[in-house]
Amino acid sequence: MSNKYATASSPAFVLEEALLRKNLELIAGVQRNAGVEIILALKGFSMWSVFPLVKNT
Repeated sequence: MSNKYATASSPAFVLEEALLRKNLELIAGVQRNAGVEIILALKGFSMWSVFPLVKNT
């Protein structure tokens, strides 16, 4: 079995964009159905490169 991440520098953060989008859609549905606003804690999530994706969902 080959490891497609074997050549990544260490440490590295790997993000599956499709799974992130799926989770963001789920969170958006909860917000709509519950009438609440869910906020992002920067201590728990600080992958700045995907902030535009999170913002637009």
